Amino acid sequence: AYKGSTLPEYEAALSNNFGLFNNRVHLNALMDYRGKYWNSYTIGSNRCVSAANCEAINVPGSSLEDQAAAVAAATGTLRNTRWGIFQPNDFIKLREVSVALDAPESFVGRYLRGRTAQLVLSGRNLATLWTKYPGIDPEANRQSNGNDDLGTPPAIRYWIARLNIAF
Repeated sequence: AYKGSTLPEYEAALSNNFGLFNNRVHLNALMDYRGKYWNSYTIGSNRCVSAANCEAINVPGSSLEDQAAAVAAATGTLRNTRWGIFQPNDFIKLREVSVALDAPESFVGRYLRGRTAQLVLSGRNLATLWTKYPGIDPEANRQSNGNDDLGTPPAIRYWIARLNIAF
C-alpha cells in the first residue's frame, strides 16, 4: 500500500530584509517549510530489529503505535514490514541569518581606495524550529530519493564573514 510521497508535496520559504540606520545595516533571515512527505526512520528501526535495544521493546508504557511498529519490523523475514518506521517528515528550519554593514564612503575611499565596502556576517543551517520527524534531522538521508536516515549526519551549521569592496 502507498503511504505517501518521499518528496515534499508542500514547500514554502519566508525571507525578510530590514534596513536600519539609514540603510547602512541590513538584517536578513530565511526560513523554510517542507511538508506532507514521509521518511524511513531507519536508525530507530535498526535499534528495534537488530539489537532489540529500542524504547518500544524495553520501556514499559511505550506507545502502542511504537510497540506495533517494532514487532511488525522484527517478526519473520518474509512477512515483516517497515510500514511503522515511515514517519512524517514535515519541518520548519531557520536556514540563514545575516547582517551586512556598509562602510562609510569616506572611509572606503581614504583607506581602501575603493567606492563602496560591505562586511557581511552570516550563519547557515542554524536550527530546526519544528518537526514531526523523530530522528536527528528530517533532511538527513543517504539515498537520492530521501527515504533513509541511516548513518547520515545533518547539514553542517557554519558561519561566514565576507568583505565586499567595489573599486
